[in-house]
Amino acid sequence: MDNLDQKVSIKVGIIGEDAYEQHSDSGLTMAQLGAIHEFGATIKVTPKMRAYLHYKGIHLKDSTTTITIPARSFLRDTFFTGDAKERLMDFAGLSENAEFNKEFVEYKLITDPNFFYKICQAIGAQALQMVQDSFRAGGYPTPWQPISSITRKNRKGDPNNPPLNDTGALMDSISVEVKRIQ
Repeated sequence: MDNLDQKVSIKVGIIGEDAYEQHSDSGLTMAQLGAIHEFGATIKVTPKMRAYLHYKGIHLKDSTTTITIPARSFLRDTFFTGDAKERLMDFAGLSENAEFNKEFVEYKLITDPNFFYKICQAIGAQALQMVQDSFRAGGYPTPWQPISSITRKNRKGDPNNPPLNDTGALMDSISVEVKRIQ
């Protein structure tokens, strides 16, 4: 496929208008919220935050000066650990394990000039499905750290749902974009 002279960009994440959408509870944009969960964060407890948490019925010890949100990678872990690349290549019929599909793909690439783009669209759709599956499983291939007692107490949804599955807003903000590059 190196000699096809076609370049395609496949983006999976919180992109486009979804990145600027505000999360209903925190006031953060979905991109900000996604970054906090993807990489983790340490938040300084301010008097205003302490008062808000107290109002919500969450009482911090006086000695608590920071709250640590552990990384719960829904992108990096999904794509850069485990068998993600092989799964995507198998899905597209491009891996060494998929000889029958590979022959078919090579034939279609010769006979249909748009077939490469169609493969990229299918890979993008499969990648998006893998991220959504990671959310539903509570992390893939490594399970995410469980939610804290503060988060469990403050949850709107089922407190037994996996992390990042309270409202579904973060998962719903993830999309895929496939574009031809000139």
